Amino acid sequence: LAIVFDPTTDDISFTFCVEIFDVGGKTPPNRHQFAAEMFFIL
Repeated sequence: LAIVFDPTTDDISFTFCVEIFDVGGKTPPNRHQFAAEMFFIL
């Protein structure tokens, strides 16, 4: 997991990360009170 943009250091209102999964990998279940998510799949 690599953090590209961070609201605490980049003066923005969102966090943007890049995560590379092994074949068959997936994001573990998670929950947020408020969130916007973006996925870019290769």
